[in-house]
Amino acid sequence: MSAAKGIADALPGRDVCSSVIPTSQDVKANLRVLHSLYTHFKALKCRGCQTPLPLPSAKEHIKNWVASARGSTPAQISGLHCKRCNRFTCIGCRGKPLLGKNIATSSGTVINHCCSKGKLFGNFLLLSRFDEVELQLQEQARRKLPTTQSPMNQQYGGPGLMGMRIGMSTNSHGPGGNGTGYADWGLGGSQSGDIDYRVQDDQTDRLMTELLDLLRAFLPSTVPESSFDKQPPAEFFSVLRLSLLIDRVTVLLRNDSIPNMSQRASLYHAVLAFVTSIARQPPLVSILTDSRPEKKSTPGLRALGDEANAGEFVYDNSRGGLLANLVRSARDSFRQAQTFTALSSGPTKSGLGPDDGEEVAVSLAVCKAIMGFKESVRWSAPDALRAIEGKTRDPWTEYWEANKVVMTDDVLRSHRFYPRRNGFDGQPRGRMAAMLKEIASLTTSLPPGIFVQVGESRPDVCKILIVGPPGSPFEGGLFIFDMYLPMSWPQDPPVIYLVSKQESSDDAGPSGVPFHEHIRGDGTVCLSLLNTTGGKPSERWQPRRSTLLSVFVSIQAMILGSPEEHSHTDPIVPRYRLFTVKHAMLRWLSGSHAPSGIWSNVSKMYFKHRGAEVLAIVRQWARSGCLPAGLVSQLESAIKSAGGGGGTGSATGVP
Repeated sequence: MSAAKGIADALPGRDVCSSVIPTSQDVKANLRVLHSLYTHFKALKCRGCQTPLPLPSAKEHIKNWVASARGSTPAQISGLHCKRCNRFTCIGCRGKPLLGKNIATSSGTVINHCCSKGKLFGNFLLLSRFDEVELQLQEQARRKLPTTQSPMNQQYGGPGLMGMRIGMSTNSHGPGGNGTGYADWGLGGSQSGDIDYRVQDDQTDRLMTELLDLLRAFLPSTVPESSFDKQPPAEFFSVLRLSLLIDRVTVLLRNDSIPNMSQRASLYHAVLAFVTSIARQPPLVSILTDSRPEKKSTPGLRALGDEANAGEFVYDNSRGGLLANLVRSARDSFRQAQTFTALSSGPTKSGLGPDDGEEVAVSLAVCKAIMGFKESVRWSAPDALRAIEGKTRDPWTEYWEANKVVMTDDVLRSHRFYPRRNGFDGQPRGRMAAMLKEIASLTTSLPPGIFVQVGESRPDVCKILIVGPPGSPFEGGLFIFDMYLPMSWPQDPPVIYLVSKQESSDDAGPSGVPFHEHIRGDGTVCLSLLNTTGGKPSERWQPRRSTLLSVFVSIQAMILGSPEEHSHTDPIVPRYRLFTVKHAMLRWLSGSHAPSGIWSNVSKMYFKHRGAEVLAIVRQWARSGCLPAGLVSQLESAIKSAGGGGGTGSATGVP
């Protein structure tokens, strides 16, 4: 039987559905499956008097179903009421709605399925409702309509989705109320994922949480009750793929901010429970691992069921239009969760106070749920994980990815601040929790060319290595900074110094002479963001808003970058270039401290795989007459001795 025929040609029966499953990229086949399913639903007649029963409004039907889905004999979502003879007819099997063997509950709602097609109807109805709300929000975002009052307080009693307090209007194809949807969803973008779902309010998150909890009960069961569970039909895959839900869940999991996830822990637990339930069933996992066509415009799932509206669905399933699958999109979340879990259970655990412990516990629970999802994918679709964990083509890029954030107490041996700092006694509430979250976020947010080494037992003590960015007089050089987070952080900014040879004999870093207008003679880094120099209030450190990442990026761009800041005819440029070659290149290769120190492996890998690019940069500088010829020859010999001379990308970072 073809996917197109599906349910429309099936004889009435409780477990008859389509078996040929289209891929996510075969949009036309998925639409044909949906059209057949929708035709079956629309053709319903009362099992008693044969009166045609119209397909109900998703909003109203869910509200009525929730109200009656209580007690020992709950109503099925697939049961439609005939006002003429007062009978209920299952929209799936056309018979009397019967209780199935398995019962689930969600927020007090008892969920029971009459038949396979009845279960499909539940998926279709809930996803249709989600799309109605989603489209309303996207339209509101596009119009940038201000919302002064939450629609949650305007109409429809009861808690959230379960009580249908979200009475919003749908698009032109579907029935609905006059509210504004899932509370105040505000940030706009394309329907394929440009809305910033990381910024939402509590009411919105609660509604999304309830929807996902309900939908989990409509997934194929791991305890098979019907053919729907044993061999999920094409209709199930098609409604999920054509709905906007997976697109939104993917964007939520692309969020790599542990602090944000922790603030919205209930939502993320629901999201992760939903995708983990799918991942634990190999027949379903393609929903998470298939690339998806970009949905540029859609009237919503309910409207798409009507073949007449198919032209309103605009999508791009060309190679360039395919979106990353859900598992790949969650890659950064996997990495951050792993880092945070290791940090919170390692030596830093002793520094957690009572308040920190509670906050960290919330974050740790979310991280463990993320890792649980990852392990479920590893079990059901190991190739999908190997694809995102595999090696890159460029060895330096691969090395940077694996070592850009490292936890080691070796940083304490040669750190400028550590001998004068003692433990975490008396630290402010929440300081340690904020520290762990920020460090975890660095594992996915650091730009190319920045390495961070963090004290394993003292995460407030860090060392930073930054590669001079392209186009600047410092291009290709390796510069080290010591950073300490004072006891008043994050209320106050970190303290950062350029490391000097005299101050840190274990590091092969630049010399102790001042070499930049933003670096004082003692090595202090002077930036508005660090409150060490003047600047507008908006440019200074903002407690609970400014981040360590913003500090590192500012140093990379404003101190080691800014190629436009000094013209190539400026006499200071040759001085900077000479300093870079002597103290940020040669010292790593031939200095007395080059073979040792915590950065020795980084420097060896760097010059091995980027030595040719570094040498090309320096030769270009030499042609302008700003470098002694002997210095270039010395660098060439040192790079050759270090095994350098090859590479495929820029000297400073990821190609």
